[in-house]
Amino acid sequence: MGKEQKIKDAKNAFLNCEGTFFEKCKLAQTFLDVVRRNGSLNLITHSKEWKENRAKKLKDCCETCGSIEGLHISHTWHPPRGKEKEKHVKRVHSDKYRLGVSYVEKKNICPVCSSTSVKFLKTRQHWKCYAQRVEFKPQVQYQIEQWEKTKDNDGIRSLCFKKYNVDTDEKVVGSIQGLSYDTSRCFGIVPENYYRPTWAYRQNRHKVSCGAVFDEPSIKQCEKKIDWFMVYRYYYALEQISLTDRYIEMRDGDILTECKKCGFERDKERISEKKEKKRGDPLKNLKKFIL
Repeated sequence: MGKEQKIKDAKNAFLNCEGTFFEKCKLAQTFLDVVRRNGSLNLITHSKEWKENRAKKLKDCCETCGSIEGLHISHTWHPPRGKEKEKHVKRVHSDKYRLGVSYVEKKNICPVCSSTSVKFLKTRQHWKCYAQRVEFKPQVQYQIEQWEKTKDNDGIRSLCFKKYNVDTDEKVVGSIQGLSYDTSRCFGIVPENYYRPTWAYRQNRHKVSCGAVFDEPSIKQCEKKIDWFMVYRYYYALEQISLTDRYIEMRDGDILTECKKCGFERDKERISEKKEKKRGDPLKNLKKFIL
């Protein structure tokens, strides 16, 4: 596949996308990557559309000196490049991409634990959940259940308060799980709800796999915001296509029919203007150096 065909395919895929705005932003990034790797001005001037428009727009004589020899099309307008194009996109579309764009993404979730770690097994033709959640071990859960059942009995609450050196029911549950409420090692102001996980707290927990098997997953809609740079690249790609199409169209105010001599003089003036613009004002540069 040639370079021109690669650019056309990426352009058609981007412009003809009927999906969400997020998908269009991804295709815009793909199109710009293809143009960066394969695009060039020489590719445009050798395209079929450019040659057809040149044959239609070429006049019988030079519009500058009236000569009829060595006639060609001179582009008086050129698409902005580099930083000039970035400034153009920011000037035209800054109010659109700075606000950001929200979109709704649909995700498959497990109907049992609501996790998104689900996969479709092609060989078995059903879905399976691979999520893992952290839970306390059965013996710890059993102690908490016994505490909830017997805490209202005579002397049980005060006995547990004395055993764990705490003053509330919630702190008793936390102590069974492995949390420490000892403030003797703290310096300065101690927060009211201070606690510290101990080595036993880490040992009392373990991972439990969901492993649920089901025919169809549940659907969850998540609202997300597209990164502003992706939106910027989307409008950058639109401007890239628009400016390139204008260059190929050869509008009446953008071209001149000239002979080789007049075209050479015009290009010479344009190159000298660019050099002066890059060089800048020497007095201004001298002032910066002095200051």
